[in-house]
Amino acid sequence: MTTAVLHRTTITTSTARTSTPITKSTARTSTPITTSTARPSITIDPAELLVERSPSFSQQHSNPSNGSLAVFVFHTRHFVLANLQVFLIRKLGINLAAVEIFLDGPPSEEMRQVAARYNAGLHSLPTNINNDTNAPSVRNTNLVQWALKIKGKDYLKNGSAVLLLDGDVLPLTEFNSNTLLNSHDIVCRKHSVSYARFCWIGLICLAPQLYNTVDDFNVAWTSRAGKFYDAGGRTVEYLLKYQNTSFSWMKETILLRNDKELFWGAIDNDTSWIRAHFDRCDKCGPEIFFSSFNNSDVVFYHMISGTSEWRFPEQVSRRQSIYDSFMQSRYGLNLTNDISKESFMSGLTASVRKIQQMRLIPFHGNLTCGSVSKRLNRIVYDSIFTNRLILLRSVSNRILDQFCLHILPKTHDKIKWLNLESCSIERVNDATNYPNLNALGLHNVQQEMDTSFFTEEKKGKCQIYSYPVTMRRHEVIANNFPDGIFKCVREVSLFDERPFEYRFFLRLQKAFPFMNSLLVNNKKAQNNKLSSESNNNNQQSSIIEYFYLTHLNLSYAHCVYLEQCLLDTKMCLPSNVHLDVDYQFLKRVTHNVKIDEIRINCGKVRYVTSSTIRLPKHFRNYFL
Repeated sequence: MTTAVLHRTTITTSTARTSTPITKSTARTSTPITTSTARPSITIDPAELLVERSPSFSQQHSNPSNGSLAVFVFHTRHFVLANLQVFLIRKLGINLAAVEIFLDGPPSEEMRQVAARYNAGLHSLPTNINNDTNAPSVRNTNLVQWALKIKGKDYLKNGSAVLLLDGDVLPLTEFNSNTLLNSHDIVCRKHSVSYARFCWIGLICLAPQLYNTVDDFNVAWTSRAGKFYDAGGRTVEYLLKYQNTSFSWMKETILLRNDKELFWGAIDNDTSWIRAHFDRCDKCGPEIFFSSFNNSDVVFYHMISGTSEWRFPEQVSRRQSIYDSFMQSRYGLNLTNDISKESFMSGLTASVRKIQQMRLIPFHGNLTCGSVSKRLNRIVYDSIFTNRLILLRSVSNRILDQFCLHILPKTHDKIKWLNLESCSIERVNDATNYPNLNALGLHNVQQEMDTSFFTEEKKGKCQIYSYPVTMRRHEVIANNFPDGIFKCVREVSLFDERPFEYRFFLRLQKAFPFMNSLLVNNKKAQNNKLSSESNNNNQQSSIIEYFYLTHLNLSYAHCVYLEQCLLDTKMCLPSNVHLDVDYQFLKRVTHNVKIDEIRINCGKVRYVTSSTIRLPKHFRNYFL
């Protein structure tokens, strides 16, 4: 979630509404408030403040539609890939109103056969719109816009949702409009550019209620505030214009390893192909998009540039390979003669659960690893680097995977000293042999650690040292976090699909006594939800105290965590805390909780960062 910082700065926005400059006071204690001098005003593009919008109450509680869905797929001339994609759509799509194939040029005979085989419409972009001199992305946006104009409105008008798919985006599970949209108006894959808050053109689902406004839904590129918004960029203008339109992003991860049990190994060959060619690609592996809704198991596979030649010139064998892999897996079997429906669905469900447990790509930061790969390749043969190699927790899982797959096998005979954490020892050990390793430094180890995966020869040659933990950042901590004391850690981030209960935050207090920054990413409410009554009944219970905390980020957390942090019977905040929080949650908590219960902690919050610019007057009773 991108937020606007309100501390000691005057902020104006370029939205249509009249904006009032806001100045932020200094920290409030029992003494009167002193307003600081405002710095020169800055302008924030509202496009960078966009966050997902939930459907209205009436949308959430209306009778679900029949799930009717028209699927539009966009191709160039690669009929093998089109054959596979439409086959999977027909096999896995439920209550399909139609499948429409759109081409940016005249259809080949093979493409006509694909359309006829699966009873799909076939459409070619007119020559007056198509221009061979246009860049591929421009041709693609023209094709999608034309498809919405000539076919999309009709399907929306008749009550069918419309799903737009790039030719290299393949469904892996059953789907219909209900499981895709979950009462939302728009569900899409968010564009991977770090600052982006717009729909990537390759996967967008539009609900029928957008019929009256779809003419304004434009997938062309644009630029705003000096930033380039690639294909799909202008969808941000639609989302800003229609404030009542609800939308949500798909979740996303990247496959870095093969797994024969994941979708019966149908995507293994393509995963290996991408991994072998990632030096010419901005991804370390193929992308997986899956539903962010708990009641939906929708999953899509993105080959990355499978329909174009600009990134990978020769892909004929790749397309044939993935087609053969799917057809030789259970996807290619007849569900009545070769395999039962129950067995097929059981295999899909098991694969979906694996995907849902994978580490997600966050909505911020650099989502690619091409630049990382180039830096790694430059230092592979640097003896200063390879003599003593340090791989601690500050190295992300994705980078560690690249070390194990590409770097260590090339440098294994040059490495004389390894510094590792216990969580990465086995992966590094399995990557290759280290014939010249003389010393192994172990960080963050338990008193008793199983080192059975080291050979006796390696143990005999190598002196093993144990170090105290010196890392300053501890990321993606879950409920299964082991107990320990980490005195050097200053920045902590939490993430789990299960809620963090009150006692978990007490454990954090002991584990990270000098923590400065805490980020909570958890959308699940606590099972033992806080209430005024429970607070009054537990006055003697332990109070959470983070003595050195200066930054608390709850932008990605359920509102119950905000309530917990503000209630002085649950947590004692230090003075001058910078709070990042969703405005709606802040508004709800300050309205629903008695002011006396949160006055003390609110008075210690020096800076409030929110997803809105204008704070209501009643906030003065708490923060100003």
